[in-house]
Amino acid sequence: MKKIKSSILALSVGTAMGMMVATQAQAGVLGSAILDVSNFFIVNSAGNVPTGITVLEDNRNGEISIGLNGVNAGNTGNASDSADLNLAPVLLGTNPGIGDNSATILPDGTGTFSRSDLNVSGTIFGEGGQGFVRSDAYALTGGNQGNANATIANNVLAQYVINVDADTMAAFTLDASGYLKAFVSDDLFGTGSNANASISFSIDVFRAGESEAFFTWAPTQINRGVTANGVVGFNDVGGSFSYDELTSPFANLTAGSYNVTIQQKSTAREVANNQIPEPGIIALLSLGLLGMGASVRRRIK
Repeated sequence: MKKIKSSILALSVGTAMGMMVATQAQAGVLGSAILDVSNFFIVNSAGNVPTGITVLEDNRNGEISIGLNGVNAGNTGNASDSADLNLAPVLLGTNPGIGDNSATILPDGTGTFSRSDLNVSGTIFGEGGQGFVRSDAYALTGGNQGNANATIANNVLAQYVINVDADTMAAFTLDASGYLKAFVSDDLFGTGSNANASISFSIDVFRAGESEAFFTWAPTQINRGVTANGVVGFNDVGGSFSYDELTSPFANLTAGSYNVTIQQKSTAREVANNQIPEPGIIALLSLGLLGMGASVRRRIK
């Protein structure tokens, strides 16, 4: 009989300790989206920047926004005449320790934070356009919700108004690299935790005075997204990609004026739920189990 009661004591202590250890496991949920565009040109059939195109107007507008557990932050900015547009990163939560316009890939379990960043420079007419957008939403422990969005509004790299002197065939070409990741750690399986990340890029060309684009390019190589859930095989998705000289179909630009709108966007979101009791509750439960064990010992004596 004493052995049985002693076993009950051991089980009580072991259960309490086991539950305490379980709560110390670090949960992780993350969504990360990075898109870097470079060497972005408009070219003719010979691969050169067409002559006879005049840039009448060049505007860049940027907007980044983030949220973490009900707290929101953001930043906006604009630039014109091919001036650089660089918005300083916006951050809530743990500082991941990466700099402005950094494409460094962060490891799982970096911390709990939301972060967003963007930069636009150059021009597609002559020197080449550059665009960078990044969104990160990470949670190291349960009970967190975060989101991050980096959007250069409706005019991601720029909104050009151009004049074409003579009919010409033209296309857009660019290099693109990026990273998409959505992850839910296995200790959060079955809790409803999830994450997603996406990037998008598109070009629309409008004839002056018209509201419907006659030419649109949204390369499938760039436009993509990933989603992770707490299910084996669906909890760790994404990776890096890189493409050189992606080129759109050619469009016939007849003499006249055009509006060119380029949109670049990255988004990330994570929801980390945790059904394990809070540490305070576990501590009380552990004391109760230990007390029950002590009571059994007194009866043995």
